[in-house]
Amino acid sequence: MRGHNRAISFMLRVGLFAVFAYAGIEKWHNSRDFVEQIANYQFFPDRSPWVALLLPPFELAAACSILLLSRAWRQAGAILMLAMLLMFTVAMARAWTLGINIECGCFGKGSPTIGPLSFVRNASLIAGTLVLLWFDRESTAKSGQV
Repeated sequence: MRGHNRAISFMLRVGLFAVFAYAGIEKWHNSRDFVEQIANYQFFPDRSPWVALLLPPFELAAACSILLLSRAWRQAGAILMLAMLLMFTVAMARAWTLGINIECGCFGKGSPTIGPLSFVRNASLIAGTLVLLWFDRESTAKSGQV
């Protein structure tokens, strides 16, 4: 990986780590509020306690893996982040198209209401994750690893 690609990759890893670690910690810290935020999506509300229990550790695991672990774990963490971001975006789009006026729940209590900026934010995070995966794939191919 060339020098500037390494720098960009590192900055992306630090940025994505910060976003996902902050989101996971806030949701875990305010788990009762997060259960309510998930139920407000009106999509399997009876499952919201389970989602509120499981999602923050996954966010924290993905965050830590892209910053602290080896390339294979970084890639796995980035793929997990990408899957979560796509899931979050689909859930927000569903709520928005149904006219459900709720906080996104992205960063726990006090998250912004779902709107165009929510989709721009998620698209930016998705793009950053894809670039990170591209750089890691590129460096894996150059080093001869599978």
